[in-house]
Amino acid sequence: MITQHLNIALPHSDPEYVNKPFVFVARLTDEVVCRQMGDSQEMPVKDLFFLGIKNGKEQVGLLQAFMNLFMDKKFVDQYRSTVSTKDVYQLFVNNI
Repeated sequence: MITQHLNIALPHSDPEYVNKPFVFVARLTDEVVCRQMGDSQEMPVKDLFFLGIKNGKEQVGLLQAFMNLFMDKKFVDQYRSTVSTKDVYQLFVNNI
């Protein structure tokens, strides 16, 4: 997803293939090129959020929540300055 403040990738699967719900955050050192869902536009990303959601109705809501968060400059600045895994987790828990 391309936003004004930070490009992120939100790889996700169909709920039928998920055994246990999860969100896995990967912050890369080097950019990788991903294609944006919808228009297949190539975009460089360093931040990936792998989503495993069992309930299809929840998947849409979680994708929307991520989109809203990463359009918010204040949140993006907080995310960028957060270093520890625990603090990244807490940042999302506090904002979703």
